[in-house]
Amino acid sequence: MKKLFVIAAFFALPLFGQPTAANSVYQKQLKKMEAKSERKELEQTEKAAAAKKASMGSEIMIIEPLARAQDFAEAYKYLHFHKSSSPVMFQLKNNKVLKNVLDVEIMKGGTLVIFTLNTTKGVKYEVVNIEDIKSLGHEK
Repeated sequence: MKKLFVIAAFFALPLFGQPTAANSVYQKQLKKMEAKSERKELEQTEKAAAAKKASMGSEIMIIEPLARAQDFAEAYKYLHFHKSSSPVMFQLKNNKVLKNVLDVEIMKGGTLVIFTLNTTKGVKYEVVNIEDIKSLGHEK
């Protein structure tokens, strides 16, 4: 009887201790399902990011501050030269408008711009960060 128990235990242990073929197939299927759900979550995140980017409507572009300041100064000179009867104005990101701009001077580093403004109280100066300038054009 003791021999029979040892023989039965010898054959039964592999069934409980090690994965069988059916058990390994089940484990593989579980891993595939987990991978699919993770992939779906990743795809949903990517779609949400793409939708957010598309709704923003603008892309990020890195430009040297000095080059950006020079572009604004050249645009000012162009507008001032081609339609000198109408004063040039700059609109800032905080919706402030700099009207009657007489001159634009770029600081050495290119991060600051000094505007010379013609006001009713005389000539005034305004120092603005280059990233705060939104647009420029003629007054209407």
